[in-house]
Amino acid sequence: MRNFLDSLRKYGARRKVTVTCCWDPEAEVWFVEDSSIPGLAADAESIDELVNKVRPMVLDLIACESDPRGEVETDNASDVPFDVLVHGSLKSRLQHC
Repeated sequence: MRNFLDSLRKYGARRKVTVTCCWDPEAEVWFVEDSSIPGLAADAESIDELVNKVRPMVLDLIACESDPRGEVETDNASDVPFDVLVHGSLKSRLQHC
């Protein structure tokens, strides 16, 4: 178990983990358009919610990739760093003082 956790912590250094998120104006949600980790799919009403959803999924999918039998527990594993690329537009109104 310890060897797996060590390799999981070093995963980000060996392979860059990237998640590309886009805005769907019709559904009014942010979604994962592309990812360097196969199988990653999620959507949410805000980009913050989407990142919070994706964070544990990244760890789980890396664990599945490392041990397809599913015998790895990730509860005590540290977070794996990943880059989030955002495509879309965020509109904000300026407030006058």
